[in-house]
Amino acid sequence: MEGQLEKAIDKALHLPEIDGVCVIDCRGFCIAARGTLSSEGSAIYKQILAAAIKMDHDESEFPTVTLTTESGDKIFIQEQSDVIVALNIKGN
Repeated sequence: MEGQLEKAIDKALHLPEIDGVCVIDCRGFCIAARGTLSSEGSAIYKQILAAAIKMDHDESEFPTVTLTTESGDKIFIQEQSDVIVALNIKGN
């Protein structure tokens, strides 16, 4: 599993628009963090996603939360395959 996770993170970070990845388990603990996203934000990303799930009326899919920073970067947070993935997408 770790090898596959590392390969997926490397693949994401090779995309020109992605400069940070954080992978979080179901309890909010950081599994891996690279680039501009650190493990310090993992519990917060989990809490934000949990709040969005409570607000979402369509329970057929997990929502994607998008945060926009002052610098124009976007942080996408989504649950995928029992883990939460946060991606930092570079702004303009």
